[in-house]
Amino acid sequence: MNRTTLRTAGPALAPLLALALAGCVHTDFVRTGSLVVPPRPAGCYVELVLTPQPLYPYVILGRLTTEGSAPGLFGLGETETVALQRLRDEACALGGHFLMSPDTGSQTNWSWGRHGGDFSRSSRGAAVVGVYVTPQGQPLPPPTGPSSSPVVIPQGQVVQPLAPAPGAPPGP
Repeated sequence: MNRTTLRTAGPALAPLLALALAGCVHTDFVRTGSLVVPPRPAGCYVELVLTPQPLYPYVILGRLTTEGSAPGLFGLGETETVALQRLRDEACALGGHFLMSPDTGSQTNWSWGRHGGDFSRSSRGAAVVGVYVTPQGQPLPPPTGPSSSPVVIPQGQVVQPLAPAPGAPPGP
C-alpha cells in the first residue's frame, strides 16, 4: 500500500480500530416459552426478583446472558453494575417485566509481557426474563416503578408481606 491508499483507508478503519480497542460485548437470549410480547421502550423499569419466584402469576420468556470485556482504561467501565444494566436493557427490548435471580460478576486481569503490563477487565451476567400474567395466562401491563414502601426486616424478626403497591399486578 502506498501513502495515498493509507490516508484514504484511515478514516474507514478508525471505527473498527476504536471498537477493537474498546472491547467487546456479547448478549444472548434463549427463549424457553412460546409467549411473545411487544418490546418496551429503552430504559424501561424492570423489576429484580431476588426471591425464589415472583409474588404474582408469571410466565418465563427465557434466559438472558451477557459478557463484556475491555482493555486498558476502557476496562474500568466493565463492572457488575454495567452487566446488570445490559441485562435490564435487553429485558426491555424483549418486553420483559422482571429479571429473576440475576447473577453478575466482574474480573480484573493483569498480564505481564516483554513490553510491560496489560490490564483488562471483564464482566458477565445472567438472569431469567419473565412477564406478569393473569391467572388465565394473559400478559398484564408492565410495572412502572418500584414499590413506594420498601420492606425492612429487623435482624431476627419476621415481617408479614405488605399489601401490593398501587399499580402492581393483582395477586392470585
